[in-house]
Amino acid sequence: MEPLIELSTLFKILSDPNRLKIFQLLINGDYCNCELNQITELPINLLSHHLRILHDAGLINSERDNRDARWIHYSINQENVKRISKEIESFLQPEILNRRIPLCISTSRKREQNNDQ
Repeated sequence: MEPLIELSTLFKILSDPNRLKIFQLLINGDYCNCELNQITELPINLLSHHLRILHDAGLINSERDNRDARWIHYSINQENVKRISKEIESFLQPEILNRRIPLCISTSRKREQNNDQ
C-alpha cells in the first residue's frame, strides 16, 4: 500500500475518540476485554467493533484466554506500531518543517532585490 494511503487510513481509524482511547490504553499495557469494557464504559458490542477495526488495521493483537474463552487479551502490535511511527516521522520530516518559502514570496523578493540594484 502506498505510504500516504496507509497513513490516511491510519489517521481515519484513530480519528474516532473511542478507538484512540483504546489504543492509548493498550500502548501502556495489555488489557482483557472485560477491563476495557469497564474503563471505556462502552457497550460490549461497540467495544468489540472498535477492537476489531484496530485489530484488522494491524495496530493491536488479540489472544483468547486458555482458561476462560470469554476473555480476550489485547496488546499493541509493537512491530507494526514501530513501523508506522517511523512512517509518520518520515512524513512529517521534522528536520525540514517550515523551511520552504512559497514561490510567490521568493519571486517578490527577487523582484525587490532587482529593483534595489
